[in-house]
Amino acid sequence: AQWDINALQKWYRLSVAGADRVAGRSCQRMQLIPKDRHRYGYRLCVDSENAMLLDAGLVDRQGKVLERMMFTDIRYPETFADALFVQRVPDQSWQVVRMGAESESNKQAAKAKAYGGLRWMPASVPPGFDLHHRRFMAVGSGTQPVKAEQLVYSDGIASVSIFIESVGRSPEIVGPIRMGAMHGYGRVQSGQQIMVVGDVPAATVQWFAEELERATTESPAKAQ
Repeated sequence: AQWDINALQKWYRLSVAGADRVAGRSCQRMQLIPKDRHRYGYRLCVDSENAMLLDAGLVDRQGKVLERMMFTDIRYPETFADALFVQRVPDQSWQVVRMGAESESNKQAAKAKAYGGLRWMPASVPPGFDLHHRRFMAVGSGTQPVKAEQLVYSDGIASVSIFIESVGRSPEIVGPIRMGAMHGYGRVQSGQQIMVVGDVPAATVQWFAEELERATTESPAKAQ
């Protein structure tokens, strides 16, 4: 992913922590420290020669490492085929909404247009999170697959996925769940199973779940 450091600095404080070595490569240690309770922090080590991310850790507000991914051995090819850099959308049911480059007025207009087609939307979202893409899809096999909707919100580095589908395909999920560093929160409303998941604090996914409601073109979401 390509990060917009200037945008991230509104929600994270960047701290450079000095040189290190990972997988036999020299790298630069840095930290992204969250400025509020709605997101986790990150400890990173970036290759000094080519900016490749070699080590990434997810940390809570107390500095405890929740999840870590790192290379133990890495070798770079001399060249890369151009085709490797072509962005591919999984299928035609995806609709991507790009929010980062617009001015604030254009951004709000783009939001209103994007939200107008949604069947569900949060009435408010945690600060810094914007809609990045949405998807309408059919879940399950057989002649009558269940119609489902997915929304993905991000602050530029952390992301939250919201899934909405009809109750009945699987047991209902109500309340908080946790899988490692990932938190989830489920609720049932109007015969729909709502499930929110993300590598963010429990209160953040609960906010999205509790604020989700059926969308109307007259009531675009309000970012707090």
